[in-house]
Amino acid sequence: MFGLDFHKLHNHLFPRRYNEVTGMPVNGQGAPDYPVVNPESPRSGVHLCRETIFTSGSLAFICYAKNMFSNGGETPTGVKVCLKITAGIKKGRGSYGSTRVFGETISFECALQDLVGIWRVLRGRAPRYSLWLPLPGATPKALDVKCQPEASDPYYLAVSEGDLSISVPFNEGAAVAFQAVMLAVVRVLYPHLDLQAAISLLDGALNFPVKGDDRPTASNVDLVSDEFEPDLRSEGDEDVPPGLRKTIYAVCLNRWPAKRKDVAQYIQRNATKRPAQRIVDSANSGDFTELDKIAGYLDGRSK
Repeated sequence: MFGLDFHKLHNHLFPRRYNEVTGMPVNGQGAPDYPVVNPESPRSGVHLCRETIFTSGSLAFICYAKNMFSNGGETPTGVKVCLKITAGIKKGRGSYGSTRVFGETISFECALQDLVGIWRVLRGRAPRYSLWLPLPGATPKALDVKCQPEASDPYYLAVSEGDLSISVPFNEGAAVAFQAVMLAVVRVLYPHLDLQAAISLLDGALNFPVKGDDRPTASNVDLVSDEFEPDLRSEGDEDVPPGLRKTIYAVCLNRWPAKRKDVAQYIQRNATKRPAQRIVDSANSGDFTELDKIAGYLDGRSK
């Protein structure tokens, strides 16, 4: 994989014109004039490199590139390069779900900040990273990757979309292969970095908080005092509408690592619209503090 010519790939995917005298890039360039990725089928992306494993299911980490279009138009606006993760369900003895054969797969296109969060787990710097994607007009997706050193396979990745859930354990060898793909994503985006510089860049990013990482939950830290009571009502506010009630449930069961159904039901019963929306917005940004406090409050009441 590291035989890839990252400079050549980058220049093809992100074409720029340069001043012939100074060598400086020409400013003010717009979108590309043609789909630079897969021109014969511009709506389909390409796999620049990938690593796939098969255990209880299939799991692929992909350095992925695709054309970007605005509002369903036909004119490309640019190119996206990202880490794509695809998981499939095992279908009978010796066969696995795949997009072409069974269609029972879930795929994520991860932002760079999510790549850093997953890298953190695979490097042993954090026990867990969770990602929840609310998609307009579509079923939300959830991803959870964690390190479990006591298990025979010390890593575990789970994804869900609606009623479909897929979980795949994997070993240290697969973790190394997946890290290699993640490095490829960084080097396609930043070809001036050599391999060691790319590793140092990602390791250096671990000094900063990453959304969805190993935040404390009510199960492992005392977040509430005896006087705490959740502030879930706003004077003059309306009741939680049905759509927001469903979102609360999805956030508590999919986005939040603690996955507490009782917390979702408590919020649905007791909150008005504005506080409920505040909790949802915080959780979507990776801040589960208020959910953790409510869980601690409920745990304290049950003692």
